[in-house]
Order: sequence, then C-alpha cells, then structure tokens
Amino acid sequence: MRLDIINLEPVFDTAMLDRSVVAETNIALDLLADLPAGSGHDDSGRYGDVQMLRVIAEFERGMIRERILAELFGVRSQGKHLGRALISTAKTRAVREALLVGGTSLRRIAAEHHVGLGSVQRLSRVLLSGPNRHSR
Repeated sequence: MRLDIINLEPVFDTAMLDRSVVAETNIALDLLADLPAGSGHDDSGRYGDVQMLRVIAEFERGMIRERILAELFGVRSQGKHLGRALISTAKTRAVREALLVGGTSLRRIAAEHHVGLGSVQRLSRVLLSGPNRHSR
C-alpha cells in the first residue's frame, strides 16, 4: 500500500500482499471511513487517518521484510549463490595476465575479455595489494 499524497487516499497493490494483510487493511479502512473527516475546509481531521494508514503501511512492510529475509535464509542454507554471477576462472586468468603485462587501459582489458570494468578493477586491486591481502 502506498499513500497518494495529493488526495490523501490509499492505493493498494494487492498482488504483493498476503490475504491476511489485505483483510486487516480492509478492516482498518472500514474503520477509517466511519471517522469524521473534519469540518469545512479544515483537513486537521484527516491527520489521524493518515497516521493510521502510516501504521498499517509499517506493519505491511514488516511482514514483507520478514518473508523476504526468510526466503533469503532458505536459499543460503541450500548453498546457492546470491547476487551477480561470478566470472569464469579462464576469464579471470586472462584478465590477470593482461594486467601483469600492462600497457593497456582497464577499460580496454574489460572490453577485450568481455567482462565488466568493475571486475577488472577488483582484480587489479588484488594484484596491487599483494598475495597476503584479501579483497574486500
């Protein structure tokens, strides 16, 4: 759920929410609909409505975060690699040899070996730091 700031109306994306969250949110919105919205042009009565929606949004965020962290823990416990794929050992060796030869820019080495510039920079830092140091 997000809050449309211009109209102070809640906008729901129910595809991302559990059924229990949607049910609790609908109950809360029914309660908010029964509250007086203030008098005349004064929107001070809507402050409580916005605060209630903020509390609901924080609750939903907490539930989504818990679910994501549980999934990540499950994947890690299975021994799967998370994040960007590592470059192959053959490409790593070729880039290291090109770095040791020297005379070529890091960008050109990255382009010639079809790897990212960040990977070449990381390997060059490892080579410069010596054999006893670890990168990152």
